Amino acid sequence: MKKINKKYLIILVVSIIIILSIILIYLFMNKKDNNYTNNSNELYALVKEVGNNYIVIKPNNDNISELKINRNDASNYNTGDFLLLTYDDDILTTDTNNINIDILMKNNEYTTNSNEIDIVNTSSTKKTTNTSKLNTTSRTTTIVEPNTDNSDYNDKIVAYVKDTYTNVSNKINNSSFKENAKEDFISITDFIFYDGIIKGHTFSELKDSAKAKIIYYALLIDNKIDSKFPGYKEEISDKYNNIKSKLIAKYLDLSSSICNTTNDDCTSFKNDFNLLKTSLNLTWDIIKSTFTYAKDKTITKLESWYQTFRSE
Repeated sequence: MKKINKKYLIILVVSIIIILSIILIYLFMNKKDNNYTNNSNELYALVKEVGNNYIVIKPNNDNISELKINRNDASNYNTGDFLLLTYDDDILTTDTNNINIDILMKNNEYTTNSNEIDIVNTSSTKKTTNTSKLNTTSRTTTIVEPNTDNSDYNDKIVAYVKDTYTNVSNKINNSSFKENAKEDFISITDFIFYDGIIKGHTFSELKDSAKAKIIYYALLIDNKIDSKFPGYKEEISDKYNNIKSKLIAKYLDLSSSICNTTNDDCTSFKNDFNLLKTSLNLTWDIIKSTFTYAKDKTITKLESWYQTFRSE
């Protein structure tokens, strides 16, 4: 009897050890920080100085003021380049030869001053432009029936814009598609950028998750029209020429605030963005080209944008 108990005890202990080992391995392999935070072996930085076989970087990390890295390929870098460094263990003790560096954005792709990029005021150039096919002004009020019930107006407006996208998609082969779809796109973009009104509310009144959904559908509407009539926005007004880039920038600007609130909203945002990447064929080159329209042009914002872009 004693032998049986001892054998049983050994089996039990070994089983517990195996289970605990599996749990620890799983936790280690799946260790992640919260939404949009860096992994322990990554660092974002700007190039501060380029020398003979070395570069000096300014990390986006309060614990490291600057760091000198020996590089045989130092001539490939320029002051102001935005980098992603990947390394093992502690970067301060890691052999610089074992640090992998990706240039995410060259200095000539934006205007930089230290780690701050001067804000481009895109609203200051609004103007009235008339075309032979459609007349628009810099501020257009979208006339839509007011919201007459007590339901959440965020949901109501998102549903309206979603229905507009569905309607545009379903009527793509109609003879009146082009003009009707253009009017729908103008109404929605004027709501987003030029204080237009939908159901008695402005874009600024909405919560961030609702803003993101509306921009998501606006981009899909634009893509749907452009697939049928490439360059259609050139027929409207000058203020719509770069509207796609402005929509993408405004969408990505919302990523941090949304993913710092609720997990559900963050998951929905990331799922939508992955769909946009596929539908619009968005690459990092396209994304970073819209950075000129970002609200806050800092390396922290660039880091957030890149984290959003590569998230799955």
